Amino acid sequence: KDFVYKICMIPIPPPGNIDLNFELFNSRILLRTTPVEKLPLVDINLHYPFLCLSIRDIATIIQYLLLEQRFVFLSSNYALLTTVIQCFLMFLIPFRWQWSCVPTLPRTMLDYLDTPTRA
Repeated sequence: KDFVYKICMIPIPPPGNIDLNFELFNSRILLRTTPVEKLPLVDINLHYPFLCLSIRDIATIIQYLLLEQRFVFLSSNYALLTTVIQCFLMFLIPFRWQWSCVPTLPRTMLDYLDTPTRA
């Protein structure tokens, strides 16, 4: 809860491009924001994962996504399942998921989960 509170207390940055410049281990780091015209159009409510999952689960899923781990979501609500998966893919911005993403998979195609992928 303390972590979520601290995140919520971070002020919204002003509009426009912002550069973050800092030093870390005697190296100069410069982070630049992506221009708005290059960002994808998001037409989904990004709060759905927070309604369905705990903060710990969300952090774990984002960790797996960033480490490019393979995982499976299970749900009886297919519409919500697809929306939540799309939300997680949006949370990765400025990164992108480079591998297959199959939001819904019929039972007849469950063997697809056993296909070989990169190690």
